[in-house]
Amino acid sequence: MKYMIHTCNLRRWYVNKFLIPSMLEQGIHKEDITVAVDTHYEGNLISTMKMFDYISRTFNWKEVTWHLQDDVIICSDFKKRTEELYGDVICGFCSRYDKSKKFGLVSLSEAWYSFPCIAIKNIIAKDCSEWFFQKAVYVQKHRDIISTRKHDDVMFQTFLQEEYPEIKCFNVRPNLVDHVDYLIGGSVVNFRKDNIRAYYWNEQERIRELEIQLKACDT
Repeated sequence: MKYMIHTCNLRRWYVNKFLIPSMLEQGIHKEDITVAVDTHYEGNLISTMKMFDYISRTFNWKEVTWHLQDDVIICSDFKKRTEELYGDVICGFCSRYDKSKKFGLVSLSEAWYSFPCIAIKNIIAKDCSEWFFQKAVYVQKHRDIISTRKHDDVMFQTFLQEEYPEIKCFNVRPNLVDHVDYLIGGSVVNFRKDNIRAYYWNEQERIRELEIQLKACDT
């Protein structure tokens, strides 16, 4: 199983000191973790599409890759559950905005906006990158989103709607990660006051442990 963490220079400290060690503790091999850093500050949309292109040239097209954002905490059985799940698109995070949608195997319209934790079959990531750079960037209706340099989740959903409208996705409950950007400086993409947390998260003790570890680093 392959894992890709999408990050930027401002969050590499958390990825290196906390997120990756938590994955290694569960038995995930370091060589199976790829850290994708937006070193040129292109924004998460462009950097994500570039990494989808990297996957198309580097990884086995028939396999899936788990994509994680750099401001999450993984559940205690993350490795086990990610290895057991299989599908074209697997959504491991649900916010309150998606709570009305079903869980389990669902149609595309019911899929969660799950980029904090999502598994994507590599050939689909390849097709998304090609669609984005060869088509979407030239289409007027997509330019407003592209100009923001963010909303990679929205653009991926748009791609699926246009190219894979019949695809089945799998919404995972309980969620595989929680969103902890509020503990590590807030969002580096969206200037919002509210915290977008995992709606189906049942390991609050892990959050408390992380808070303690973060405070210890500050002292």
